[in-house]
Amino acid sequence: MAHIRFTRGDYYVLREINIASDAVIVFFVLSGVVIAYTAKRDGTLERFAFNRLTRLWSVVLAALVLTVLFDAIGTAVRPDAYPARFYNSVPVSEMFLRGLTFTNEWQGFWDRVRLGTNGPLWSLSYEAGFYMLFGVVVFLRGALRWVLLALLVLLVGLPILALLPAWLMGVLVWHSRRTEQASRATDVARAILGIVLLIGLKVAGLPQLLTDVTTQWLAPLNHHAVLGYSDEVLWNLVIAFCVALHLAGVKNMADRRAPRPEGISVRSVRWIAGASFLSM
Repeated sequence: MAHIRFTRGDYYVLREINIASDAVIVFFVLSGVVIAYTAKRDGTLERFAFNRLTRLWSVVLAALVLTVLFDAIGTAVRPDAYPARFYNSVPVSEMFLRGLTFTNEWQGFWDRVRLGTNGPLWSLSYEAGFYMLFGVVVFLRGALRWVLLALLVLLVGLPILALLPAWLMGVLVWHSRRTEQASRATDVARAILGIVLLIGLKVAGLPQLLTDVTTQWLAPLNHHAVLGYSDEVLWNLVIAFCVALHLAGVKNMADRRAPRPEGISVRSVRWIAGASFLSM
């Protein structure tokens, strides 16, 4: 809502500090933690794939239907409110084909495509790519694993591969083991340091510095065209590291606590979480 076309620029400072983009990386790290847990629980590729697809499709199908509906109404009423930068008129068949296969941001053998006005769907395309790459590595063995992994690498393309390390940091957090030598104070320090470091680096202007570095590395190519939504990849990896550091400290503190019987509050949280996109 901070976009000028919605609120005249009154809240554009929220766009300037780029909170929305940063929050997606936090989500990717959390996703890595959750999916690492669910992969171990699911146990087989078939169960893992079923659980991931049903949760993805339950979200994206409704999003696509509403996007098509609202875009049709909006462009009929106020076509001037739909500039090309924020609206891509694509056939309904392509909307659903690319949306339901999560290939709208894949750059292997096709072009990236914005699905109507629904820019945020880019993150689901990334998530699906992460799930598939992770599932192949975890559940397959031998030559089949490497053949399918190579094929997926070619299919998803550079932008998704660029942010895969950020997602994998969440996986590492889940699989990390608390060392007995580490004190509770150390864990608290990690939890606090991750947040303080992230805020401090943001205030110090590191995001712009790292973007300038990326621009120089890829010159004369346009870094936006090459990396898509991963155009802040270096800063995104810093965010992921800080969030992973924080979560590792929190996880260690939780591991130190003696297990307690599940009360009604815990069961309620699990029930509510079951309706979320990251449902386990």
